[in-house]
Amino acid sequence: MTSSIATYLLQNNVMYITGDLNHSYTKLLISILLYANRNKVKKPISIYINGKGSSIVNHLSTYDNLISIHDVINNSKIPIFTHCTGVALNELFIVSSFGLKGYRVALPSSFFALDPFICPGSRYSASDMGLYKSEILRLNFCLV
Repeated sequence: MTSSIATYLLQNNVMYITGDLNHSYTKLLISILLYANRNKVKKPISIYINGKGSSIVNHLSTYDNLISIHDVINNSKIPIFTHCTGVALNELFIVSSFGLKGYRVALPSSFFALDPFICPGSRYSASDMGLYKSEILRLNFCLV
């Protein structure tokens, strides 16, 4: 059943990103984007995003993955729609901003945020942390 759903989504140029963007997942995502780009049927590609991403440990590797995805999406010959269907945190927040204006969609209940602890050397004031905390509490209230 799962393979038939995955085949159906691939044939219809639909991708769903839920996890962190490690190296193997990035390779799979880029290969699917390149395959859809070279396909004879030039249907738009839809990328649905819903996930917390990861707490970035290896910054250089994660940024390398993001740059690779950014280049493939922006050099695509067919339009790529990014849809945020829920939560887009950390690197998934950045991926949801890729693409052209008018092709980025978010549901009204979507939540975007960058983890303030992923940027080494950055300093956040207490008011910034308070805003971040209130947004997380609002999200938890909406989900419950």
